[in-house]
Amino acid sequence: MSELWKQLPKELTACALCGTTRYKPLFEKDGREFARCVGCGLVYLRNRLTADAHKAFYAPGVARWTTHEEYEAEKYDHFVKLAGAVERIMPRGRLLDVGCGIGLFIKIAGDRGWSVHGCDISPADIEYARKHWHLDVSLGDIRQASPLAESFDVITMWDFLEHVHDPVACLQEAHRLMRPAGRIFMLTGNVESEQAQREGKNWAFFGDGSHVVFYSLNTMRRLLALAGLSEDRAAGQKYYADGQPNLGRRVVNALKRLALRYLGRNTDISTPTDLFVVAKKE
Repeated sequence: MSELWKQLPKELTACALCGTTRYKPLFEKDGREFARCVGCGLVYLRNRLTADAHKAFYAPGVARWTTHEEYEAEKYDHFVKLAGAVERIMPRGRLLDVGCGIGLFIKIAGDRGWSVHGCDISPADIEYARKHWHLDVSLGDIRQASPLAESFDVITMWDFLEHVHDPVACLQEAHRLMRPAGRIFMLTGNVESEQAQREGKNWAFFGDGSHVVFYSLNTMRRLLALAGLSEDRAAGQKYYADGQPNLGRRVVNALKRLALRYLGRNTDISTPTDLFVVAKKE
């Protein structure tokens, strides 16, 4: 548990999707209160950091838990595989990575021929991305990415949405920034996965206070609808099946091969540990 999180001011919050204050308590861990919304089923952290405290918590960037060198070594192959997954669906064009950190993913994408831009709220990470890789990045959230509507063909949010206080506003801005034929690619944890259910409060996504919202496929779909988006069923749903127990063995095996091919990871197809979602404008 992060000592910094314990020291920073908190606020009690309602559901980030439907706004209701009615909730079912799930458990407490290290002073954090986890709840499920009675209205829509979203799992969230009730006593999250205030907006200013949230910025202070993320200010050091990846240096909060590792070195730049270790981060690059750990994440490089993962981001290469994600870049490949994007390219199997979309032709190269203009790409925005939201929550870009030190810029490793957009460095990889840029080297593969994309025109790239990134944004992040960590001054330390943005400074590193500019000085170390000379990347075009903005300090701030997605609202600081570009003043121009329909600026990007692809918007990526890798392990990002679980950190966001107002995910509806975030995806609404992504909707504004995305071109009509564009796509948004998102990767986050699945709170209804077998791993999450098995590990309970020890699930990795219930980590050190940096994660405030925990999605299932159903609550992710609700979020997309609120932002004027929908799943690209020709793309995103090829990665994961929606928990259908009667899928034939051949279909399940085919889906597993697709998940391994596109994401480079083995996964439980019926309730995957990760949600990999591709969204388009409705």
